[in-house]
Amino acid sequence: MRVLTFLLALLVLGLSAQADAAANQTIEEPRIRSGSTRLFSSGGGNAAFTRGVEALLVNPAAYTGAGELALIAAGASLYASPDQVLRAPVAVLTGDALPLFGSASRVFADRITREGIGFGGMAGLGYAGNSLGLGIISEFDAFLREENGVVEGQFVAEAGLTGGLALGFDLGPFAVSVGADIRPFIRMRADISDPDQVDAFLAGQPFFEAFADAPTLNGFGLGLNAGFTAAYRAFTLGFVVRDLGGTQIVYREHPLGEVITSALSGVLPPGGAGAGELYDPDANYVLPSQTRVGLAWVPDLGPIFAPVAYLELVDLHRVGRSDTDPADVFSAGGQLTLGQFLTLRGGVNAHGFGAGAGIRFGVLNLDGGISFGRSSAPQAGLDLSIRF
Repeated sequence: MRVLTFLLALLVLGLSAQADAAANQTIEEPRIRSGSTRLFSSGGGNAAFTRGVEALLVNPAAYTGAGELALIAAGASLYASPDQVLRAPVAVLTGDALPLFGSASRVFADRITREGIGFGGMAGLGYAGNSLGLGIISEFDAFLREENGVVEGQFVAEAGLTGGLALGFDLGPFAVSVGADIRPFIRMRADISDPDQVDAFLAGQPFFEAFADAPTLNGFGLGLNAGFTAAYRAFTLGFVVRDLGGTQIVYREHPLGEVITSALSGVLPPGGAGAGELYDPDANYVLPSQTRVGLAWVPDLGPIFAPVAYLELVDLHRVGRSDTDPADVFSAGGQLTLGQFLTLRGGVNAHGFGAGAGIRFGVLNLDGGISFGRSSAPQAGLDLSIRF
């Protein structure tokens, strides 16, 4: 009964946050597209299955699992059509382009299409397991899209700490885990749509120089995540609400160059515009609550052959809305680990189809993957991590 009460409370808080946001006409902040190759190549992760350090990004109830320490975890992604993704590293190696923040015009020979081009990444370190979750994680997205002859884009970045606990216990035949964590973070969102700045970037000027004057919201928030899992034999049910109740972000506005310079020093710039191109002092900026319900099948077939399959519903508050297709809230995926050193992944979600693979050499992990979107640009990424 206590577990049922807990689940109902999470669901009510998660859904009521969306209703409050609509009633108060708050500005909903966009979520950063996942920079973790392990997640985006397999359907976006799963509330019932995600293990290890990735649990910091998905479900704190998974902290009761075996402990995993990641001293280094970093990855980079390109958002572009597959032929552009393949040309980019070749251009870098041959000297026809500068790395990531250099000349986009030489990396991407074609113009920006309606599908868009961009880049993203993540970096962090952390520990998850034995009922404890601790981590420092940063992620960013930059994306440009041309529509009706007009280029629009934005740069979004977050950096924060995550700390949480989970409690595991038996409830009849079920192995139950309940967990929660808290996430203080800083966030910035820049408008990179100015035609002159876009032209300068595409002409070869480094990203942060070309968009140094771009208006940028920057501030901080304090998010709370809570989750639940219940395992019975080979099946696990998972439920999580991220940004419980909606996470309010306190913003100010500065030029992007000033924000980056201050952030590299470990602080956000002081003061800021009382009102600006992006900042409305009367608005309420909120990162909306996200609910996830998943089911995973994890049979114990020994260490040589370890398959996993899972299904999930994401953002349940969107069900029934006129702009929501059933596929928009559904995801499915799986993975197959062979000999504890090679893992194959695949999945589908609202963004399309993803596939990837990971290789483990002792404590060194190399993961790569790609996803093909229905309404968003394809994403190709590579992650490197040291895990114990």
